[in-house]
Amino acid sequence: MNVPIPHNFMMTRAKNTHGWYGLLALALVIPNFSPFLVAAPARGADSSQTVCPVDMATEEDIKVKRSILYAALGEQQRSAEIAQAIENPERQMEAAALAFAYAGQYEQAFRQPFDEDILLRPENVFEKIARQAANAKKFDELLQGAKAAQVSDRVWETIAWIYIQQEAYDGALGLIENIQSPRLQGELLLKLAENYGKKGQDKKFLDILEKINQLAVSYGEDYYRIYTQARVAKLYAEAGETKLAVEAISATPVETMVTGSRQGEARLMLADAYAEAGEREKAIALVAEVEQESASLSDNFDKARAWLGIAVNYAKLGEYDRAFALIKAMEKESASGWVVPFLTAKNKALMEIAIAYAAAGRGEEAINLARTIEPLTDAQKVDLNTRQPLAYDFDENSDRDNAMLGISLAFANRGMLTEALQLVENLEGEAKKPEILVEIARFYLKTDQQKQALAVAEAIAAKPLFPPVMLGVLGVEYAEAGMLETGLKLANSIQINNFLEIEVKTGALERIAARLAAAGKYKEAREVANSFEKCTDKTKLLLVIATEYAAAGKQKEANQLLASLPELRSVNEFADIIQQLTVEAEKQREAGEFDASVSALEKRLALVEAMGDRQQQGFTLRSLALTYDEKGDLNNALDFHRKTLALYQQIGDKGWESDTLLHLANLEVRREEFTSAIDHYQQSLAIYEAFNYLIGQATVWMYIGNAYTGMKNTPAAIAAYEKSLAILAQANVADNRELIDILKQKVSGYLGLVLINSGDFAKARLVLTEAIQHRESRFVSYKGNDAARLQETESNINTYQLNPYTLLQYVLLEQKEIESALEIADRSRGRAFVELLAERITSEEEKSNPNIQRALTAPLNISQIRQLAAEQNSTLVVYTFDQQISNTLLIWVVQPDGKVAFRESDFGPDISLADVVERTRVAAATDTARGGGETAMQEIVSETRESVAPKSNRPRRLSPTRRLQQLHSFLIDPIADLLPTNPETPVIFIPQGELFLVPFAGLLDSNGKYLIEKHTILTAPSLQVLALTAKNQNTLSGNPLIVGNPTMPYEPGTTNTSTTTTRDKLSPLPAAEAEAKEIASLLGTEAIIGDAATEANITKKLPEAGIIHLATHGLLDDIEGLGVPGAIALTPADNSDGFLTSLDILSLDLKASLVVLSACDTGRGRITGDGVLGLSRSFMTAGIPNILVSLWQVPDAPTGEMMTEFYRQLEQTGDKSHSLRQAMLATMKKYPEPQNWAAFVMMGAPK
Repeated sequence: MNVPIPHNFMMTRAKNTHGWYGLLALALVIPNFSPFLVAAPARGADSSQTVCPVDMATEEDIKVKRSILYAALGEQQRSAEIAQAIENPERQMEAAALAFAYAGQYEQAFRQPFDEDILLRPENVFEKIARQAANAKKFDELLQGAKAAQVSDRVWETIAWIYIQQEAYDGALGLIENIQSPRLQGELLLKLAENYGKKGQDKKFLDILEKINQLAVSYGEDYYRIYTQARVAKLYAEAGETKLAVEAISATPVETMVTGSRQGEARLMLADAYAEAGEREKAIALVAEVEQESASLSDNFDKARAWLGIAVNYAKLGEYDRAFALIKAMEKESASGWVVPFLTAKNKALMEIAIAYAAAGRGEEAINLARTIEPLTDAQKVDLNTRQPLAYDFDENSDRDNAMLGISLAFANRGMLTEALQLVENLEGEAKKPEILVEIARFYLKTDQQKQALAVAEAIAAKPLFPPVMLGVLGVEYAEAGMLETGLKLANSIQINNFLEIEVKTGALERIAARLAAAGKYKEAREVANSFEKCTDKTKLLLVIATEYAAAGKQKEANQLLASLPELRSVNEFADIIQQLTVEAEKQREAGEFDASVSALEKRLALVEAMGDRQQQGFTLRSLALTYDEKGDLNNALDFHRKTLALYQQIGDKGWESDTLLHLANLEVRREEFTSAIDHYQQSLAIYEAFNYLIGQATVWMYIGNAYTGMKNTPAAIAAYEKSLAILAQANVADNRELIDILKQKVSGYLGLVLINSGDFAKARLVLTEAIQHRESRFVSYKGNDAARLQETESNINTYQLNPYTLLQYVLLEQKEIESALEIADRSRGRAFVELLAERITSEEEKSNPNIQRALTAPLNISQIRQLAAEQNSTLVVYTFDQQISNTLLIWVVQPDGKVAFRESDFGPDISLADVVERTRVAAATDTARGGGETAMQEIVSETRESVAPKSNRPRRLSPTRRLQQLHSFLIDPIADLLPTNPETPVIFIPQGELFLVPFAGLLDSNGKYLIEKHTILTAPSLQVLALTAKNQNTLSGNPLIVGNPTMPYEPGTTNTSTTTTRDKLSPLPAAEAEAKEIASLLGTEAIIGDAATEANITKKLPEAGIIHLATHGLLDDIEGLGVPGAIALTPADNSDGFLTSLDILSLDLKASLVVLSACDTGRGRITGDGVLGLSRSFMTAGIPNILVSLWQVPDAPTGEMMTEFYRQLEQTGDKSHSLRQAMLATMKKYPEPQNWAAFVMMGAPK
């Protein structure tokens, strides 16, 4: 995720170099959790927009509704034209069918060529036609149209069910009589009879039951006939017609209809019917017969299922002892063998007995019995579902909660609403409570007890965390039961947390509003429509309301509403405009035109709001916040971060909410609003804790530590950092190793810094040492991860981090351990190259490469450092400089006699160690490495280089003398007394960072003498590398390899198929060609120039060369994206691009004594805190003891003369550093300006 830099380690805001697209936060964020793509929830605003973006599917839906509306208005031609414009054939037929229905032409409506599978849709066309006819009271018209169209039984069934739901029972009866299937007809008649009975229409009730009895005979001799006649008997019994009930049971010869276990089930159904009819003794006798016969069953499932039915029937009959005896039998059977069927049956039996207790008024006993149920384990549930026969329906969920549900419904049936609600409140778990409340509400709705239903709805609405899906569904059910206001209240109480819940709320409100409009409550329906923020949702609902106006004969109102609807435009048109505005905003931001960027983003925001795209709204609000932040307008930035937060909280997008909380808190920290910032950090932390995301938790604790540091609450800061590290120790390293490691480094650095600030140097030393050891241990196993990926990972959480090596140096210096600090200073320089190599190694062959082994040599200790100075008879000067830590330059000098001295150089205000620590704290909150401006030292170095470079290459005119003197005062004056007085004694500088760009030879003292006049100068990337090269002093044997001005390749990123001009190629270097020829002549060989200097040819010759002189372009970029910058330009060929990269060089085994890189800025490489990682380092690792590089492109004439003199001296003395010094001094006499001679730097050991 994206981790912004905390304020307490910043002074100025870092520039956002990645644009808004690099600001993703939790794609990491939470496992199996991603930001939801959501539409806008209702916000209560009456939108007056005139244009509405619409996608294709929604546009088709709106066309269907428009077609229906025009049909209801009597404009058949217009309706047909709209229907014909619908592209989806099914939707086109739907529009036509419903248009015919609203026009009263039902035969044509039913004759549309629908596939009958359309009946499987939740809201199918025939249901809509049935509802329209029922609302319009056009029962006869629909009946005649359906007959004429000769619809199937499935269509008759669908329409009949809708009529029954609409309480149009007489109309439903006319429909059912047209069904050909006796069983289907009988099933619908049973439902119809039940409803007639509830409404007190006794004659129709009895007539229909008699008709069902007659139909049942036609079913044949089977189980379904018994089932039907048992239900008829129960309905007779419930209506008080006990004689008819008994007659229905007696007319059912069970023995001749079914056999086996099904016969027992049939008898139990009849027993239940006898019980309802008041024939208790007959019922008991039937159940006893079934119990006696069950003893002969051998199959466990058959026996368990039979005993369950018997026990339940005994309980309903009040024969509880017999029921419990069967439960004991189940327990006995479950004690051995396969137990799951009997455990399941036992639980189900206990549940039913508890419900029977409640129905009998024995509520307390019911509850106590339900609590004794022991649910199946997960393994037992799997076993049950895997092994039970498909025809069986053992319920794995016959547990306490379901028993409580049954008990509560029994209470409700007895008129004990208070007891039912209290039972729900007293349940131990929360999960089942909403379901039970919903079922109680449905019971009262089904039995038309509206007063009690209202009381349950009020109880539900009072629950703050009631499941939104249940609220939406129940709201519709209340509306369909005629309780429109209650249904609307329930739907409006839905709290939005995700996409599904938004859809549920919108869908529920749409259906309820349609009911309101159908009931003539147009005002209330329109209020619902106007509450929709998404214009398409509003448009669809208003079309439905307009249709109801038209159906009610209110043509004027319908037309007025139609005229008020917005114009629809394809969402693709909006998407194109939005993309253009996004690009424009980013372009203007990168150009520093923040007002123009804000203007584009505001236009974008208006469009995405019109679309109702909440995710895009969040993206735009976030972009506005970041743009204002970069502009420096922190008030507006804070305001937009708060708006972004409110949006994500509203739609329940926890991932983006946590990310926005971090941005908001970090901004508050920069404003020193620490209390509010910590509160927002804690909110973000709570989200991460809810999802058990340890990396997120550790990150937030780090920020909390930074905030406490800003408040100068050191104990709280230390505790927060330690909490962060403790959490990281628990994190799954395998999943996010790079991120965890980088976070550990950051937190350890911050903790070390705070400990230094508190004066606890011992603990700071321990923390920083452990951080360094952990960092270095990561690369021992040669995992082979791409270094570029490491860089990308760092950028994702912020590339800035306090350098533990540098901090440890300060701790050691404070503890007066100068030599230990020097060891750490050099140890830090070797790590980046070691880490980079380790990231790139993938094969055993690479691991055994001697160059790799040289690079991975253990760091030097102080004894080895002294020995190195003595062996080389050189003075070693080691610099440590970290602008993020301090403006003080640390300098160690190791003399040939082993003496070690330490000096400091302040290039800013004089400060004590305490000041250093305070400045470090402030600097750590300011990502100067990404701030777009140069640090003080960078500016000094770059201006010095520019001042001594040729005028044509430098952007501004500065005084070379002043700049070189200034840099001399910082780098040399503090140690001048420690340098050798003999100019022939080498001085080897070990720079750091941008100090590698210093032209040491040209530094000028106050007396006007250049440093090269007083000393023989070399540089090295580190003491470790210097020791390696000193052991690898190759002789000058072997033929010289001189390359000059090859046929230049195309610049990286372009090809020879480019349509652009030759400027896509690197520029030729004719002077380098002349130089190469002259050097070759001097060394008695031929220069390789032009087309002959191919990559393949040169690579082949490199391993055997004694001296390598490359007068060609040296590129500094990482042209292959592999993490190691630098490349030599050679002639391209069929199979090569013409670039010999640093990684290519690392794979070579070179024997040359010297490599000279004489071209454009080859010495610069990529600057990091570890030094130059480029061509020079690669050559040295490949076995070259000395590299001669140039820091800028030196003018042709002095370059040629100096190179000639250098090789002449080298041939006479064999001493490379001495030869370079003499060549410089000679060139200085003819060309005194430093730009002509000071660019060259000898890297490596003397001689």
